[in-house]
Amino acid sequence: MQAIGKRVGVLADTASASSTITRAGLLSLVTSCRFSGVLSYGTDTHLVRSIETGAPTDGDAVVSHKYVYGVVEASDDVEFETDAVGDADRVYTVSHRRYAAVVSDIDTTEPEETDEDAQRHDDVLREIMAYEGGQTIVPMRFGMAFEGDRELKNVLRNAQPAFRRALRDIDGKIELGLKLVEEEDADVDRETIEEEVADVLEPIADQSVPNDLFSDRLVFNRSYLVEKDDREAFDDAVADLEEKYEDRLMVRYTGPFAPYSFVDVKIGAQ
Repeated sequence: MQAIGKRVGVLADTASASSTITRAGLLSLVTSCRFSGVLSYGTDTHLVRSIETGAPTDGDAVVSHKYVYGVVEASDDVEFETDAVGDADRVYTVSHRRYAAVVSDIDTTEPEETDEDAQRHDDVLREIMAYEGGQTIVPMRFGMAFEGDRELKNVLRNAQPAFRRALRDIDGKIELGLKLVEEEDADVDRETIEEEVADVLEPIADQSVPNDLFSDRLVFNRSYLVEKDDREAFDDAVADLEEKYEDRLMVRYTGPFAPYSFVDVKIGAQ
């Protein structure tokens, strides 16, 4: 049977964030110290209005910054206790009109990406996806933190069309990953393998994207966007492939993940 496991670090098996629109569409959010920039998704572009931000002065009260895991519909009120990034112990939503950011409190706007916190980020997203029967969330990559509610709500307010499209595109879907690793001394035709896997899995998946072949023995590495209702059929198809390639290839089947590879979020200096 296939092995379904957690990956360590949310960036390991997904395409890196960039400003290029990919086949699945790229959601790109750019901010600066004054929080002005552009959010785009597909062909849509939205101005993020300027808001003065900055570190509190000595006379200011200590405030809690907001670490963001992703965006959901505001009607999906998410709140639970868990081991969150930066030793936080609670996850909750900050809402503006139709959309809400799922956040935890943090004492910095530049969190360090330790293995432990990267795993916590991934685990929290899994918990959100399973919360009260299942949530659709536009996932953000590790490290996206805001000064406070005001800055975060500004994004939610000005980027409503982009978030609407992103949520529509991934609603009811999950990401699954498949790697095929060549056994030692095995003789495989990589092109044939790719064609055979595509014939079996592409009809079930909604979309798929290739990932890096970071090892000489890594024959195949791809992420799939799959309807939740098609998960069992996809599992069975992978199991059939594992049986077919038993003597030649090791199958590494992982997920479900939030769909990082199909809706990608980036925040950076402008």
